[in-house]
Amino acid sequence: MTDMDLIQRAVNLNDQTAFSELMKRYHEPIRVFIVRLVQNLDDADDLTNLSFEKAFRSLPNYRPDYPFSTWLFTIAKNTAIDFGRKRTIPTQPLHSKSANSEKVHEFPLADQDLNPEQNLIRDQKNAEIRALVADLKPDFKLMVELFYFEGLGIEEIAEKTKKPAGTVKANLSRARVILQQKLTRKRPN
Repeated sequence: MTDMDLIQRAVNLNDQTAFSELMKRYHEPIRVFIVRLVQNLDDADDLTNLSFEKAFRSLPNYRPDYPFSTWLFTIAKNTAIDFGRKRTIPTQPLHSKSANSEKVHEFPLADQDLNPEQNLIRDQKNAEIRALVADLKPDFKLMVELFYFEGLGIEEIAEKTKKPAGTVKANLSRARVILQQKLTRKRPN
């Protein structure tokens, strides 16, 4: 079924299964896109879900003048930008003198680093994911490492591995499915 077929079913028949299928198709690409924007896996997961919530609410407004994926990535980009604006800490000079005084006022800066518990959780997640990636077939493992760990794009990976871009995309897609299945099996319900 095409994206447009699923969109029409979701809008006209209020078919949530159709939207779920769209979400399955685009969840991982949207998540990767947002990870690159916000540089934080936990925030990216939340923003990915928020992007799909916004898309679901706005689906009746979608017009097929542009591909659905473009529309969806625009929602994701705007969601990430809004998130970045809200997280921006108001800036003030570190030292300020009042008009009537030579006394210097200091403004303490909030510690932006993760606390030890957050560092441990992040490190454990990264170790779990790397262990799962290490168990993949060599071609899948290489593609995942180049794309996610080294941040190379599809074309760069194709050039480096001497494989067609379509093969790179297919291997990445299959690797994502395998990793998702492994993660689902590891996590208790």
